[in-house]
Amino acid sequence: YRRLRWGGASNVIMSAPTQPSVDPEQFRRRQRELHQLSARVESLKEYLVSLDKRKQSNRMVRTELRKRGGDKGKPAGKIWLATGEVFLKMSQEEAAGIMGEDDIQIENEIQTAREELKTATLEMEQVAGRDTASSAAFSTLKSMSSKEVDGMLGAAPRG
Repeated sequence: YRRLRWGGASNVIMSAPTQPSVDPEQFRRRQRELHQLSARVESLKEYLVSLDKRKQSNRMVRTELRKRGGDKGKPAGKIWLATGEVFLKMSQEEAAGIMGEDDIQIENEIQTAREELKTATLEMEQVAGRDTASSAAFSTLKSMSSKEVDGMLGAAPRG
């Protein structure tokens, strides 16, 4: 608002806004788009959490398989492996192979979901009218797989 003064300091009149107001239809459209994008971001975050849980579960199974296969003089037995709602009986080697393939698939899904999350976040900021220059810089960063991180940590002294 613009203040108009006349006479003395005690006489102040507020005039109409100097800038045109936002078109209500445009505002509703932008709010709807922001809501859809925020729902997409939330969904992707939940998906990433579920993938992380699945990855952790696989890690626990691989650890248990290593413990069972630790006795070299003993032949590897068969185990029951749950895949979704189905239980399968297979050798420990087959189970380890399936777990390895699943780990690769999980890593690929995590990478894809992270890229989609970056894109959706940038779109949200653009729709909201925020400066996306700083966010765009983060979108060019390459995420690292857990194997790359483990490789780096393996070379670093732990303490």
